[in-house]
Amino acid sequence: METKLYGEIAPGGKWAVPLLLLALAVYVPGLWMYPLSDSESKYAEIPREMVESGDWVQPQLDYVPYLTKPPLSFWITAAWYKLGGVDEFGARLPNAILAIALAFVLGAIARTLFGTRASTIAVVLSLTTAEFYVYTRECGVEMALLFFMALVHHCFLRWQRTERKKWLVLAWASAAGAVLAKGPMGILFPGLSIVLYLVITRQRGQFRRLFHPGGVLVFLALALPWPIAMAMRNPDFVWFAFVHETWFRVIGQRLPNDALYPTGLFLTLAAAEFFPWVQHLPHAVARGVREGRTSYEGHCIVYLLCWALVPLVVFSISKSKVDFYGLQSYPGFLLLVTWLWDKRVQGGEHAPSKTLLASTFLVSAVLAAAAWYVFAFHGKDSFVAQLDLPKQRWMVDVFLRVAFAGNLFAGLLLLLQRPRSALLSIALMMVSFFAIQQVYFVERTSSASMHFATQPYRAAMGPKTLLVTDERPEFAHLAVLPFYVNLGANSGKHPAYMLRDVNGSALRFHDRNPQKSRVIDEIDLVRWVEDGRDVFLVGDPSQTGQRLRRLGFQAVRLGAGEDRAVYRIRRK
Repeated sequence: METKLYGEIAPGGKWAVPLLLLALAVYVPGLWMYPLSDSESKYAEIPREMVESGDWVQPQLDYVPYLTKPPLSFWITAAWYKLGGVDEFGARLPNAILAIALAFVLGAIARTLFGTRASTIAVVLSLTTAEFYVYTRECGVEMALLFFMALVHHCFLRWQRTERKKWLVLAWASAAGAVLAKGPMGILFPGLSIVLYLVITRQRGQFRRLFHPGGVLVFLALALPWPIAMAMRNPDFVWFAFVHETWFRVIGQRLPNDALYPTGLFLTLAAAEFFPWVQHLPHAVARGVREGRTSYEGHCIVYLLCWALVPLVVFSISKSKVDFYGLQSYPGFLLLVTWLWDKRVQGGEHAPSKTLLASTFLVSAVLAAAAWYVFAFHGKDSFVAQLDLPKQRWMVDVFLRVAFAGNLFAGLLLLLQRPRSALLSIALMMVSFFAIQQVYFVERTSSASMHFATQPYRAAMGPKTLLVTDERPEFAHLAVLPFYVNLGANSGKHPAYMLRDVNGSALRFHDRNPQKSRVIDEIDLVRWVEDGRDVFLVGDPSQTGQRLRRLGFQAVRLGAGEDRAVYRIRRK
């Protein structure tokens, strides 16, 4: 008889409600304290335009069709806008709630695999993972994708345990949610993970049963209506979604191609952002591999490794990737580390070595102390100055002190056979880190966002005013401008435009991309000014003034941010 991921499911943990309240207390406060950053603004502006236009089928960015990402995250945010109003808090709240929900889904999976105690540990580990918190300080689509992919895995594991078909149907429904969150990878990654697991554990007989007719029909009924509607409105949608945004990303031919991290850098950042649990990952993987593939726990570990490694390998091969794509491997890795800690808390002769686990924390404490010494006494040296550290030095100082104390106490507590207290020590350390991160986001975003430029523009806004920004690292960064310009405005739609750099412009679009209509050249800018349009230009102060003088413009500087200024330009 084939071994399956059965396992006993214990009753619900008593810590569920306290953990939920603590998660809300940590993840929600502060989301309203700073303006939208340029990089997150498109995820707030697209739902705002949905609410403004009443069109929930065709996503739009800067009032032109946006074909790059599916709509589920935009629908969630737009629904909140309808309930709570359009603002920064409403834009960011769905991301934070989905991160908390993801933690509890991982807790449910841990309970299915390893029992109630592991469920509590999984929730704590997920909520205290650095990148999960940092990513929720801004808007985005990754948390919706992670949540629905985790639901796919949860439902599949429940189906394997109970063989009740409703779980298989729910797995297909969850896959539809993942596809609507971020496209084909929503079914590709969990599907490949499950197939690989069944091959490795010699359960090939399950393949045919996976394609339950009811489940497949539910998937098609949920996932297909939106792309069909989009294809009917936009003849180029199918090419854009499946060729440009999927295949061209893999081979590095997407235009504009603004996500080309080298594989080594991608893997390094993905590991660093898995702090603090990355330090136990090698031990968990090595111990899991030793379990083999025939025992119950061996099957569990194989499944979790397939879950974690499939997206990591795919993105390592793909030309297009950024650091936070590593998030898609974190749930599988977190459950591996959960298994390791659960065995340590359980104790007994088969428990992981307390000395080995403690040593990782003690080494981290030494590294934190060494980093604090370098920062405190050599902070002005060139190699330290080159690091992208917060300008407020106290943030780094406090974090390194807290990291030293938290890791030291955790290591000593493990040696004293107090694993629960050790986990609490690390959790408190991470809450301190989160508080510092929150302050960092408030200070950084308030000064770096182009939000400042919209205030003088709104004061003069009229039929002949135009708002332009110089070239940004990503075209969609201009979305912060129409978000604030049109927020509560009753004078029609006011899009923004991006002015190409004269030399070495990276703003190259395929002809089928509607966003190209919002990119202008200097000849367009000159024509607008000569036609009497009132043009506001947001640009780098060190270059914009010289550029405007070369074009024969007179410019009045109306405001400035950290490295940007807004000018009102006219002919001399």
